[in-house]
Amino acid sequence: MLLRSPTGLWISGALVFSLLAGCTKKADRASSSEIRELREEMAAMKAEKPKTDENAALKAEIQALKAGTLQIEPLRLKLDASEREVEELRQKLNDLKKENAELRAKTVSRARLKGVGESFPELACPGGRTYQNAVIRSIGDRAVTIHHDGGVANLGPDTVPREWVKRFYLDDGSNPVTIAASLPVSPSPVAALSSSAVPPAASAAAPEAVDASKADEISNRLTRAAVIIKGDKGVGTGFFASDGETVWLYTAAHVLSGNTTFEATGVDGRVYKRFGMFQVAENADLARFAMLESVPVAAELFGARPCVAGSEVVAIGNSGGAGVFTVLRGKVKAVGPGEVETDASIIQGNSGGLLASAADGRVIGVVTRMVAARQDVWSENTPFSEVRRFAARLDDNVRWRQMTPATFMAEPRTIAEFNRVTRLLWALAELVPTKSGLRLTSQIRGSNFTALAIFNENRDSAAVVNLLKMNTSLMENNLKVSDADLVRRYFSFYNSISAAAQSQTSNFDPERISSYNRDAAKLALKWRKEAQAALAQNMASLR
Repeated sequence: MLLRSPTGLWISGALVFSLLAGCTKKADRASSSEIRELREEMAAMKAEKPKTDENAALKAEIQALKAGTLQIEPLRLKLDASEREVEELRQKLNDLKKENAELRAKTVSRARLKGVGESFPELACPGGRTYQNAVIRSIGDRAVTIHHDGGVANLGPDTVPREWVKRFYLDDGSNPVTIAASLPVSPSPVAALSSSAVPPAASAAAPEAVDASKADEISNRLTRAAVIIKGDKGVGTGFFASDGETVWLYTAAHVLSGNTTFEATGVDGRVYKRFGMFQVAENADLARFAMLESVPVAAELFGARPCVAGSEVVAIGNSGGAGVFTVLRGKVKAVGPGEVETDASIIQGNSGGLLASAADGRVIGVVTRMVAARQDVWSENTPFSEVRRFAARLDDNVRWRQMTPATFMAEPRTIAEFNRVTRLLWALAELVPTKSGLRLTSQIRGSNFTALAIFNENRDSAAVVNLLKMNTSLMENNLKVSDADLVRRYFSFYNSISAAAQSQTSNFDPERISSYNRDAAKLALKWRKEAQAALAQNMASLR
């Protein structure tokens, strides 16, 4: 039998009876050992209940965790299933994109292949340009190459017949296209390069194997034929080569264009100074000097033999403009009627250098340009997402035009001077004369040029200087004139400037400018005519 004490402890009845019995006896009858045992038993009974409560709490917590685990497991399984479904959908989307890209590429390829070979007795293009007996030779993303009675022309989206842009899927900025690398249609934005442009016999030929030691010997010999060309506006490369009759110094036209002087230095430090006849290509970025002094090595030209894609090549030039000759190895990636594409790692400074066969050292072409990597969804994971490198071919298709080096190198300055006066005409056409002067701080035609800046760059004109003086007097109220006299004065200045500009226009003929700078000259003439028409309209309003 258990009894509860006032302190809340449960004790046995026997123990209580014993205690009561002991109380009736004298205190000294209880031994110290009995008292100690009783205390220990009471302490043990007091600690028993809390331990039981703690165990129960732990059991409840474990049960709750088990219940939560049972709820989490189905959710985890659902999440895994969802992730697998998302991955499957992503893969299907990628497959559809790839299928769509391949289908589009095939459609573009068929349209372009169908167009190659078409002939036109007379081909009329925008801007009034007409080509006689034109034949389409190749079609790329941004150019159609034609042969005509006058030679070869590369027509861009703005210069081809308008219906060709849609028919041949030309990229005019609003119609991006891509061609799968395996398709025989050129993706080159300027000169089409494709296996379809190569004669069947050349396409079937296999690239010649190259012995490593022989390639090193050829590279060393060709380095002696190379020169560093340094002008006051830029640097590049050139090389000596013989066409069988004359030894020429070849380079890219743009290496010389814009300079006032230049210097050609060989690998041994020798500076070459005696040059004869100078020629610029009419259909490529090429220029050459006839040599009037001996040279250590003159390379041989590749000639009319077809160049085969996959052939090993070597490019030698002033890479990066660092003043040293580098030997860069690579292969021919594609061949077109006017250019060769290579994967040799040429960079700025290599322009004008040679690209030669690594098998026999014969020069295939002149390094001319690089095309920046395309950054769009169509070029992703294709060869066109990388920088592309080109060399102009040196064969019988090149048409040369003789002129003086000074005239050619001055052409960019001539065009720049022409455009400077054109900006002045636009400023005069847009400014409104008032008694308080012209608003020279206003910007012209949405450009970064203010009227004052344009007037200042034309201070070599007496009429401009006098006009600025009159404008200052009007702004400072130092000049008192009637409306009629003010109009008369402004009209006199305008007329004087317009007449001088008209004389300049009459003497500016893009056809007399080299092929390399001709497009820029044509554009400059177009701007000039527009500015003259706008100025004439403004002058008519003054009367």
